[in-house]
Amino acid sequence: MNYSRARQAMIDGQLTPNKVADKQILSRFQEVAREYFVDVSHRENAYSDTLIAISPERNLMPPLVCARMIQGLEPKPQDKVLVLAAGSGYSVAIFTSMVKEIHAVEDNMILFEMAKRSLMDSKCKSAVFHEGKPELGLSKYAPYDKILIDAPVQYIPNQIWDQLKDGGKLAAVKEESSGLFSVTIYTKNGRKVEAENLFETGGKVLENFKQPRTFNF
Repeated sequence: MNYSRARQAMIDGQLTPNKVADKQILSRFQEVAREYFVDVSHRENAYSDTLIAISPERNLMPPLVCARMIQGLEPKPQDKVLVLAAGSGYSVAIFTSMVKEIHAVEDNMILFEMAKRSLMDSKCKSAVFHEGKPELGLSKYAPYDKILIDAPVQYIPNQIWDQLKDGGKLAAVKEESSGLFSVTIYTKNGRKVEAENLFETGGKVLENFKQPRTFNF
């Protein structure tokens, strides 16, 4: 399979017809070898417009979802970025060289090791990977200009909002109702958070970001 042609087809057929216009982001999608970030058995489907299993409980987001989230964050060269539930590291790789500093958090050790290896193979060495619970964020290096949660969520814990700078942006795939998800960009303004829903998509909520149950007595 000619992966270079597959990358170009992904850009021409999925990204540019669907409002991905940032030239730097399109360049990164052309440069980063997505096939490195999936299991060998799925490499022929690496550039398809679908969820791709990267572990029994996790999927790699479709290229368009990843691209629209990153574009919606409006990354700047001076930004410090946090990627939570970073999975196999594909979104992290896209950010690399676009921002000043990037940290990634993952608690699945198989994916953690896969991401470090994949980033090295694709020559994306500047990102720092941290083992930890993504729902806790990474307070050590907070605050962050931009945060991306790279797995579908039901809710976003308060400690993550606390780690986002005032005026900062957060991107997530948020479950709006059972089985219905929205690619959403949040902007923090003081104690308020403004949400912009970009488009609907599919997914499966990551256990770490399921809404805690409440009990009434």
